[in-house]
Amino acid sequence: MRLRPLAPIRTPSSEALDGLEVRRRGGQIVRIPPVTPWPDIYRLLEARWQIGQHMALFARTRSGKTTAARAMLDIRDWVVVFGTKPRDKELYDGFERKGYVIKDRWDPEDLTDNRVIFRPGGDLLDVEFQRKAFTQALNRIYTVGGWTVYIDEMLVLSQDLGMERVVNRMYTQAASNDVTMVAASQRPLGVPRNMIAQSEWFGLWNVADEDDRDRAAEILGNLRPMAIEAMKILPRYEFLLANPIEDQAWRTKIT
Repeated sequence: MRLRPLAPIRTPSSEALDGLEVRRRGGQIVRIPPVTPWPDIYRLLEARWQIGQHMALFARTRSGKTTAARAMLDIRDWVVVFGTKPRDKELYDGFERKGYVIKDRWDPEDLTDNRVIFRPGGDLLDVEFQRKAFTQALNRIYTVGGWTVYIDEMLVLSQDLGMERVVNRMYTQAASNDVTMVAASQRPLGVPRNMIAQSEWFGLWNVADEDDRDRAAEILGNLRPMAIEAMKILPRYEFLLANPIEDQAWRTKIT
């Protein structure tokens, strides 16, 4: 007899949100979607998340966004994680267990490994060195094509390393060469606008700040009112997966 996967652990606060009607300012009523089991969401993404469709993930720290990203990136064949942090057990160990190889020198044309963590050598506090290494990598990825790039905190690249112009180019042009950008951040207000404007998939967790919620949901169209309300009350580890192009959103949790 085959063992069936364990059902997601649901808290009372999670169950209370299923189909909850929430009244927004101005009297508009929106309905929070019920939870869809993660295996169903994974199959949905396998079928519908196309190469070149960028994804933006917004969450507080330790909300489960990195865990979710690792699970979603299993769908892609060629993935590079930009290692912008010192040794980070939560970030790196989980990827290494999935077969990712840490490299301090890397060329996208090197197809020896299809799952790579690119963490440049040298001092991580040497901004010029890190900027040059990651800029060269993005430029080569843009030329070579086919890679999915995961950035665990976009603010490090765009603000700390001053790479907003390069990042915006990737979002506006690289999809034509089958490059997919998947980027996360704790603060939607600070990320380059194209990370939001050019993404077709969004992962939205509980976000504390009102302005951050508004920014994260700014291009969600008909989904925007519901997403803003959901981000106020989502339990820890649950998130909305939203696709404004298809005008659909699902609520789920990685278990």
